[in-house]
Order: sequence, then C-alpha cells, then structure tokens
Amino acid sequence: MNFQGLTVKELLELPILKDAKVVGGELGLGRFVRFIDIIEQAVKPTPSGVGI
Repeated sequence: MNFQGLTVKELLELPILKDAKVVGGELGLGRFVRFIDIIEQAVKPTPSGVGI
C-alpha cells in the first residue's frame, strides 16, 4: 500500500476548515500536502479596537 497523504482539496473539506477559502493557487488543489506548520499568536487589541 502506497499512501501519499491528503490533497489540499481533501483538507479543505474537513469541518474545521469549513470557513477557509482559496485566494490563489487553485490549480494546486490536487497536490498532496507534505508538511503542515501551526503557529499560534495572541491577538492584541489596539487603541482603535482592531487587533494586530
């Protein structure tokens, strides 16, 4: 069995990514995902009320 992984399209079908949208690279939706990085950063409110 040769499992290559999931494609970008398959990952975008996951419930947690239901609100995600593709803004570029639509031709690559069939490519296999090789690596995933997760970066978490707290949003700091600014005086205008908009987070940065």
